[in-house]
Amino acid sequence: GVGYHAVSQDGLKFERAADVGVPGRRNWLGDAKSDGDTITFYGTGEGGVWTATSTDGSTWTLGTPIGGLRAADVGTAKLKDGSLLVAGTGPPRPGTPSAQRRPQHPR
Repeated sequence: GVGYHAVSQDGLKFERAADVGVPGRRNWLGDAKSDGDTITFYGTGEGGVWTATSTDGSTWTLGTPIGGLRAADVGTAKLKDGSLLVAGTGPPRPGTPSAQRRPQHPR
């Protein structure tokens, strides 16, 4: 699980920083949210949707995966009641070119 990392002072011009990482088969394909102090990342990979937190964007600590949810390229939104809405893509539909390019793994 290595991810591209860049920083910006103005949100328009970015400067590449050292790649970030977490252990295991995890992809940095997902969604990051900040509460002003901590960044939480929701990613795709081992164990379904995984989470990690960081206070500086460089050093990440794995959190608890969202159990029972298998989705790719997740997006999240915190709802008024404090719950988390998670949306993501599913596996390719059988018979489509995407499904024929890679083997399907049983769930």
